[in-house]
Amino acid sequence: MEIQWLREFLQLTKTLNYRQTAEQLHITPSTLSKHIMLIEKELDTQLFIRDTKSVELTDSGRIFRDGASNMLREYEASISQMNRGGSVVGDLRIGGGLRFTKLNEIIHPMIAHFEKKYPDVRLTIVDTQYQDYRETLVRGGFDVVFSIRLPTMDETGLEYRDLFELPLCAWITSANRYADCESVTLEQLSTLDLRILEEEKCKSYANYLKDLFAERGLEAKVGKSMNQAMVFGGDDYGLTPNFNPADHFGFGMRSIPVSDGGSIRFSMVRKRSIGNPITALFCAEFESLFAPDSMIEQVR
Repeated sequence: MEIQWLREFLQLTKTLNYRQTAEQLHITPSTLSKHIMLIEKELDTQLFIRDTKSVELTDSGRIFRDGASNMLREYEASISQMNRGGSVVGDLRIGGGLRFTKLNEIIHPMIAHFEKKYPDVRLTIVDTQYQDYRETLVRGGFDVVFSIRLPTMDETGLEYRDLFELPLCAWITSANRYADCESVTLEQLSTLDLRILEEEKCKSYANYLKDLFAERGLEAKVGKSMNQAMVFGGDDYGLTPNFNPADHFGFGMRSIPVSDGGSIRFSMVRKRSIGNPITALFCAEFESLFAPDSMIEQVR
């Protein structure tokens, strides 16, 4: 059984969609189907129930998923150790939206676990917030990124592990006309000036917000780009995934849920072609620490 077949099988267990999995792995659906059938033949069992509308894991498929994950993790860890002469030594550069409490709840225990297990690996962690990380990730500035995943981003050559979703909220001051509202709509917000944090560095996020209004037949009134001081006027507002606590965004501001704003997904991201072997080791340790059912369900 080929190691690559295991990777394809595990990705299919996440998406439960042959076409989507094939696109993510840059192979054809027929190649993916052939490899899955070869695994089933070798194991003499059916791993998936397929029909024209859906794909589901069998009980055998669920059992093999756990075994395949362990096999792949041990294989990648062994390769990393052999490349380092039996001792894992090197650097790992991680970017992340560290202001998000829910993301920190994942990053913090993962870093503590990894540092304890691999004390000779030097970790560098940088706060990326909403910045477009793709270029930095592709050119090797980061090995792994924990950040938002947007439909406006170019995902070519990247591999995503979806973690959770957070609803959108609006940030306003007490002088705003909607300050006493329990929630607000995008139509109401379209009458105010939207301030986007460091818009030039966060173009994907800026485009996502503009598209959000356009999908509802609205036009966002985009005001002056906001800097890290996050100073708002009475008719200004910001749009972010929900923070916890609610006053964390800036001085004198509060958050209000956007009732029709939808949610933003957060993911762990790495390059498909891994140059740094410690990246594969880190991702394998992540999978072992965080069970699949602790993350959000993959969307077909």
